Amino acid sequence: MSNKPLPVGLCLAFLFSVSSPAPADEPHNYTVVPGSKEVNAAKIQPYEAHWNQLALGEGGLKDTGVRFREVLERDGDTLRHMQSILRDDETLMMETRILARDTLVPVELRREASNPPEGHAKSASLKLDGLTYAGSKTLADGTSEPYEHSVELPSFDGWIAGVVLAALPLSVGYEAKLPTVVHLQQTNFQLIARVSDERMFERKSGVEVPVWVVDTDWVDIANGSVSKGGPGEAGGTYLIAKSPGSGIPYVIEYANSFGVIRWSE
Repeated sequence: MSNKPLPVGLCLAFLFSVSSPAPADEPHNYTVVPGSKEVNAAKIQPYEAHWNQLALGEGGLKDTGVRFREVLERDGDTLRHMQSILRDDETLMMETRILARDTLVPVELRREASNPPEGHAKSASLKLDGLTYAGSKTLADGTSEPYEHSVELPSFDGWIAGVVLAALPLSVGYEAKLPTVVHLQQTNFQLIARVSDERMFERKSGVEVPVWVVDTDWVDIANGSVSKGGPGEAGGTYLIAKSPGSGIPYVIEYANSFGVIRWSE
């Protein structure tokens, strides 16, 4: 695995080369959509937290030196979510999302990256108009181009999926199928989230934090390919804090077959 940064919300950078037969159920069969009563958006409160990226290699997990910082703020009828990806003193990428406060639907996205991989956006500015995100982006080679991507219905942001999962009524056995978009990959998903267990996460201090274990399948709407959920699978597993606050973020950990993003306290 490379040291390419992975988002706290989701390690999507590795999902697109992993596919399997489409599931038996229809990919468009969503059970939770923006505006559903099950989405308790008011539950999501302002926070600031940091995470470390660990890569899976010979001998187990190794620290990549990549750090994440997230800040969520209220701004009138919206929420402003800011994520910085850092290595040493360098900011590798900064993304700002504006979310509708009552639904958690992303209505605006801005990105600035210092040295993105070839073909990826160095900068971008997108806004939602109806069911279409439009704006412009500049690629790693400096070329600019218009951006447009449509969703079939209002969708959650897959890059910060953990925030949405934290707003759901999680319990062991709970399952939700959510419409999800990853804007700069121009990909729409059916996110299938299943609470497979509950357990304790032990902090460095020895204090334990109760968490829900949420496995996530990612079904690409365009072709039906699936990245299966589970800590050893491409789709991954989230540990969502049962009682966030008091310095404890919503997402404690995200793990998949390529590595782990873990709360650094």
